[in-house]
Amino acid sequence: RGKIKSARIGAELKIEPLLDDIERNKLRWYGHVMRMDDDGISKKYSMRQPQ
Repeated sequence: RGKIKSARIGAELKIEPLLDDIERNKLRWYGHVMRMDDDGISKKYSMRQPQ
């Protein structure tokens, strides 16, 4: 049976792998949070250390 792998289809359609897209969005969110004021709730919870 002639199966076509999803990686080949993605390459032909010039679609980047999902994990690359997720990683880029995580880095964008991290940069957004780091530019926030130190008293912002998102920054407080992103930067907190577990006790």
